[in-house]
Amino acid sequence: MELYENLTALRKKRGMSQEQLANELGVSRQAISKWESGSSMPEISKLIELSEFYGVSVDFLLKGSDRKDTNMNGELRDLAESIREITREERGYFYESNTKLFGLPLVSINISGFSGRWGFYRRKLRHAKGIIAVGDVAVGIVSIGIFSAGAISIGVIAAGLFTLAIAGLGLLSFGIIALGLLCMGVVSIGYITAGVASIGYKFAYGVAALSRELAVGVSACADTAIATEAAKGARTLIYRDSMTMSEIRLFLKSARPDMSDKLAELIIKLIAYI
Repeated sequence: MELYENLTALRKKRGMSQEQLANELGVSRQAISKWESGSSMPEISKLIELSEFYGVSVDFLLKGSDRKDTNMNGELRDLAESIREITREERGYFYESNTKLFGLPLVSINISGFSGRWGFYRRKLRHAKGIIAVGDVAVGIVSIGIFSAGAISIGVIAAGLFTLAIAGLGLLSFGIIALGLLCMGVVSIGYITAGVASIGYKFAYGVAALSRELAVGVSACADTAIATEAAKGARTLIYRDSMTMSEIRLFLKSARPDMSDKLAELIIKLIAYI
């Protein structure tokens, strides 16, 4: 069978009109009509998209079989080889386990391939949803992806109970930009935070630390501020190497009488690393 015959047969097998297929591929109905009449051929990128949409190989689209055909004309054979090279880079990977929990697959992997000269541009983001999800966009109990959401979430942008990301939002968050209850990052914003630039409601620790209650850093601003260079607040302490632990402990007990001994000792240890 010729390409145009395969395209027509596969569309009809899906029970789709040319208009519906055109909407799926983002082309005009006239383009579909020309492909199926044989008056024109789809671009390479569209052939790849058609093969993925119908769940068949590009070889199958071109000649109705996955077997190598030595009788293919030179032009068609060169086209098929070019497409194979591209699909090796762009095809990506999909896997979904048959085992399900709570209606979700135990493992779901759906990763798009890379295209573009440098491989940084993604042709189309794919979604993975499962107990363990890995994908361009991943949602699961454990999720890994460019965009990720889950109890344990790892990604470029991630949200969850525990997150590890360039930009993360979670109860426990680590990243370049970290937001949440307990945060650590270059820029961290939350209830208790640590980072280069740290903003915490209860406690902030970092090069520049800002908090409502207690801040420790090179520069610190809070009701109680401890710093090596600049401290601003109702109660401040400029730390010097010559200071003893007893002096710092006395300051903390005076400034924060409700602070537990264990927390005070932890803060004293942190001050030594500023």
